[in-house]
Amino acid sequence: MKLLLLYRHHRRCIAGLWRDAFRELEDLDIRTCGPWYEGEPFGTPGNEPDVALAVQSHLYWYEWRDVEALLPGDWRPDLTIILGQGEKFRVFNIAGPWVHLDTEGADTAWSTGITPSRYTAIRRTGHDAALRFIATGLPPACARRELPPLRPREYDFVHIATPRAARQAVWKALGAVRDLNTIMGELWGGLYYDALGRAATTYVCAGGGADFDFITLRTLEAMAMGCLVFSDITPALVQLFEPNEHFIPYTPIHNASDGEPTPDPDWLLTAVREWTDAPLRLAIGRRAAEVVRREHTMHARAERVLREAATDWSIGLWPQ
Repeated sequence: MKLLLLYRHHRRCIAGLWRDAFRELEDLDIRTCGPWYEGEPFGTPGNEPDVALAVQSHLYWYEWRDVEALLPGDWRPDLTIILGQGEKFRVFNIAGPWVHLDTEGADTAWSTGITPSRYTAIRRTGHDAALRFIATGLPPACARRELPPLRPREYDFVHIATPRAARQAVWKALGAVRDLNTIMGELWGGLYYDALGRAATTYVCAGGGADFDFITLRTLEAMAMGCLVFSDITPALVQLFEPNEHFIPYTPIHNASDGEPTPDPDWLLTAVREWTDAPLRLAIGRRAAEVVRREHTMHARAERVLREAATDWSIGLWPQ
């Protein structure tokens, strides 16, 4: 089966994680195509497209003929997948079966009525009923890592993410406590997974507010590395995991500077001290790691997309 993945490429590209998941599947001849975005200062090398589309100022809209003219020889896809990332990357008049999967859920209306295979990784208020929710999965690079020992852990708490104001307020509160050993800041790639595998606890913001519902990639990655997760509760999260069985729930507060929900710093400080050395942390960490690695990988999500595309388009693209 010939599979074409269309997306805007850059160094910290979540669509590149989907590409890696599809590449794990057997009997696929995969090509990637799209414009290259230079704006990311760091990330993972090797995310360049096989076939590069010209960058058209700030607009990422293309016709199928723009893509087809660049494909090698007589190679033509059996299935095309557009991996949108909320940046309004669009390809019109695609020839043959195709799938639209938007990782941000912010640019999906344009494919309505054009393809039956439409997915979002973030549910937003007002989505049409035909748009299917597909939760983010554990990336192959993390799934391939062995589960680190759950005890001892060198760090009591880790939180590694982009330094938004709400997160910095939490970092400042916990970083000032002398009896905790913490890692806080922004990391990427192997260092990120190493940090999660050396820490006892972390927190995530599972939802973006009343108009959002999704599961963060950090939730799955932390669980897979045996790091106990403190999380707010969203419908998407509790479809996959049980509170107090796979994670510890908290009631979020909303930071006035950017509105992002976070745990109350005083609550989080108490929770980190309580759970770091608690025997139950090991049981929860092990259960969460097992269920993520068994059921919630990007590999499994990629298989689902191909199976459903075969049904949607009544074609034999993937074993049923």
